[in-house]
Amino acid sequence: MAYEHIVLIHLLCAIFFLGAIATEVLVLAPLHRHLTMEEFRKIEFLMFRRIRRTYPVFLLPLYGSGFWMYWVHLSGAENIGDFVGSGFGLMLTIKLGLAMGLFTIFATAPYLFMPKVAAGMGFMQNLKHFFIVTGDDRDFRIDRFDGVHYLAFGLGIVIVIIAKTMYFV
Repeated sequence: MAYEHIVLIHLLCAIFFLGAIATEVLVLAPLHRHLTMEEFRKIEFLMFRRIRRTYPVFLLPLYGSGFWMYWVHLSGAENIGDFVGSGFGLMLTIKLGLAMGLFTIFATAPYLFMPKVAAGMGFMQNLKHFFIVTGDDRDFRIDRFDGVHYLAFGLGIVIVIIAKTMYFV
């Protein structure tokens, strides 16, 4: 596959990933004022469960293509010090670090939002909870919605800004 095809896959997956986060922050969060806590928790839980089931389709190619592109640029440098010493290499490395932070939020979300369900589970049940979110809306910690979603949204926006500006430094 040509480099341009990998970039296209990376961009399309990033659009879907950040679009889902943006939907939660810009569309769902304002509804909180118009719904009861139980209604909002149920809606957010159902949305969270649906997103958890569809995100891997976009996350695997997003991060796979991102690591591949990083490796292509890194392998073109004499050594890692020269790569990170360049403006482009430094910005790309920062972007990679922020993307790993965003991935960490995604990976820990079932345990942040539903700690009681995840407690005491065996490995296979934990894996099932990670991918399909077991439990129901009564187990969902809605009080953590704002902090986690706004942080993820902010990281996503900063990553996009870095991605566009790293070619100009």
